[in-house]
Amino acid sequence: MQTLQDVMSTGRYKLGDQQYFRGYVSRRAIIRDLPIHIAQGSRKGQMYVEVPNWSSTVYSIRQYLIEG
Repeated sequence: MQTLQDVMSTGRYKLGDQQYFRGYVSRRAIIRDLPIHIAQGSRKGQMYVEVPNWSSTVYSIRQYLIEG
């Protein structure tokens, strides 16, 4: 399983769009060690990571990665 640190260290990807989604991600999570997911639906194939939202416990942030 790839982590955010693995993908970002290659230099091929950078942080792109953010979207809120209903769900909780622990604030104790180490951001660089979060797993990479592959999107479905209208963003099929894009990579993203789910990061904690410091202003809400109901919504978290889905941070997409873009090539660049």
